[in-house]
Amino acid sequence: MDKLDSYLEKQYLYSKAYENAELYKSSDGKQTTKLKNIDSRDIKMLETEEILKDNGETFKLGKFEINLPNGEKVILTVDNNGKDMSCDFVDNDGNSQKFLLTPRMKKEIFKYQLETNLSIQELEQSLFPNSQEEMEKEIGKDSLIPKSAEETIKKIKEKNQNADVKEVQNLEKQNDEKTLEDENNEISLPENIKDKVQEVKENEGATLKHVLIAKNPSSVSEQLIDTAGLEDNGAPVYCLAFSNADLSTGNDRVIFVQGEKVVDERRYDEDASDIMNDYRNSSVVYNAEDKSNQIYYTDIDGHTTVADLVAEPKDLRREDKELLAEKLNDLEEKEEGIISSSNLTPSEKIEYSEKINMDRLELFKENGLKMPVIESEIKADLEIAEDVKSDIQEDEEQEEQEKPQEVEKEDEEDDDRDPRESKHNLEKFLY
Repeated sequence: MDKLDSYLEKQYLYSKAYENAELYKSSDGKQTTKLKNIDSRDIKMLETEEILKDNGETFKLGKFEINLPNGEKVILTVDNNGKDMSCDFVDNDGNSQKFLLTPRMKKEIFKYQLETNLSIQELEQSLFPNSQEEMEKEIGKDSLIPKSAEETIKKIKEKNQNADVKEVQNLEKQNDEKTLEDENNEISLPENIKDKVQEVKENEGATLKHVLIAKNPSSVSEQLIDTAGLEDNGAPVYCLAFSNADLSTGNDRVIFVQGEKVVDERRYDEDASDIMNDYRNSSVVYNAEDKSNQIYYTDIDGHTTVADLVAEPKDLRREDKELLAEKLNDLEEKEEGIISSSNLTPSEKIEYSEKINMDRLELFKENGLKMPVIESEIKADLEIAEDVKSDIQEDEEQEEQEKPQEVEKEDEEDDDRDPRESKHNLEKFLY
């Protein structure tokens, strides 16, 4: 019986991972693909294991050995719902060569809006485990995913004692949470919703896992593949998540009820499950915000700001956010290429970086994004860049004028400072 149970457990986890998991296409960590896009002959289920956490709970995970089309071999780790956690690239002897958390796992760990003087690399080094062993150890200590912004900040400061890091406060969100605090404790379901719950239980034997009430209907419909017929200005939306007995999907079965309208279609389950997972500890919210997308901006002084990709007054759909995130990442990579180029002068690097920042602001505008913190950082950088370009130009003109003349000892009053050496951290442009 034990062997049969083990076999069924592996098959169940395989089916969930096949539907839900993504992995990197190569060890450069730039692109991902769904597990189901990999030839099944190149996928081998290694094991399932249980980690006993310090709080007495058990965390189940599974591991797959995958031969990638580029010839690399990777060990993909998934959780009990088949959602990807890490990719450990190994050699032919199984020795780890490069360990990477998946993008989904990174977002789970770093999901709070923070403002800090640390670089993105320093933040990742503080928050992300650097090996499979370290990840599993953190799972055991229940410290892999911080439960609050405060825990995230504490974790960052454990490795960077002098770090300047704080949460970006959202006053409107705080007021919403305070207003709804009492409502989160207990929910009284309307009779028509109770009837629907009972119908699903009786007909399918499904268990109601979670109820989430979204007072702003558009905050739900905007995260689905289409509006699902929900009225943006209508009544609050009751989101009912049931455990799904269908082994072919790792998503919950989610039913939406708005007034007398019931939306019970499986094509919304994937998006809806993401919403319910984001708010698994909440019962009532005003906006069911999409927490899956964040953007980072590192200014000219190396100061990094993190903000949610949220549009106002109407949020972007999930696919629009993913497309926008791709465009912003492309700009980031383009800027890195410019900065690292040895064929461009400092003035040219600054000029090209200015253009990229203008493109960022234009993207924000086109998509209705309101991110004052990051926008102010970008605009400040644009002003600094203009000052520095002017200093460099004056210096070059002075050098040109002095070329025919004999080099004389500089006046004592001259502070001997190259105009390009501003008080800002411009090394990324100058070297």
